[in-house]
Amino acid sequence: MTVAERLMRDGAKRLTILIQEGDPSEIQTNEKGNVIACVPVTVDGIWQKRGHSSRNKVVFVISVHTGEILDYVVNSLNCPECTAHEK
Repeated sequence: MTVAERLMRDGAKRLTILIQEGDPSEIQTNEKGNVIACVPVTVDGIWQKRGHSSRNKVVFVISVHTGEILDYVVNSLNCPECTAHEK
């Protein structure tokens, strides 16, 4: 996960530089001082298996400009705490 997070952070920095060179008006700064690039993205996800019986999925946010993954989320209907409590 550390490598993936570093690669996504580096991809976001490359995208920010690309946007600053092309259209600097698309770069904003919020009240906390964080840089926000207003860019188009696509969201894609995959389930662990077909049908409605899958309990795990992953969703990715991908930059339209660079094709790099900017973020991801793993969702699971399995709860380890609930399973431990049942035992």
